[in-house]
Amino acid sequence: MDENRKNRKSKSPFLGNGFLRIPRRTLGLLFDGTVGKRMLGQVYLCVAFRAYHTEGNVTISGKDYRCRRGEYVGSQEALSQMVGLSGTMFRKYVSRLCEMGLLEMESLHRGSRIRVVHYDYLSGYYAVSPSVPVSAGTESGCSLSEAESQWMQGGRSLELDEQRFSEKGGRV
Repeated sequence: MDENRKNRKSKSPFLGNGFLRIPRRTLGLLFDGTVGKRMLGQVYLCVAFRAYHTEGNVTISGKDYRCRRGEYVGSQEALSQMVGLSGTMFRKYVSRLCEMGLLEMESLHRGSRIRVVHYDYLSGYYAVSPSVPVSAGTESGCSLSEAESQWMQGGRSLELDEQRFSEKGGRV
């Protein structure tokens, strides 16, 4: 028993206190053969990594902005430097991720607000956003089922795949 406790403590500095779930589709982008798709995955993970995990205020050029969970409020230039892209290329990838429905962006005075869609799922917090319907299987309507969460982020759920297959009359 003491040995297990010691092992957990020795690993905890590496693991840290927070974590992000990385969807399989994102991992697929990172390990795809094309440079463009790899950069798309890197930009997405960079924004998710830098997104705020609690609500607060951010000041950009003397102006205060309210920042919520899952949002990055600041300079895109700072993020572009983290992934080694020019500002123009970084904005191109952010725009593509917005088109894919993974990010939402709003321009601010000398900055941007970039929201990671489904951040609560990625960070392990299961609050349902107003855009996600609550299913009958959730506890008091406050969380997604594990199968729904995985399916939304590109994972596989045989239960949901079969359900959607039968809803379409056996057609894919």
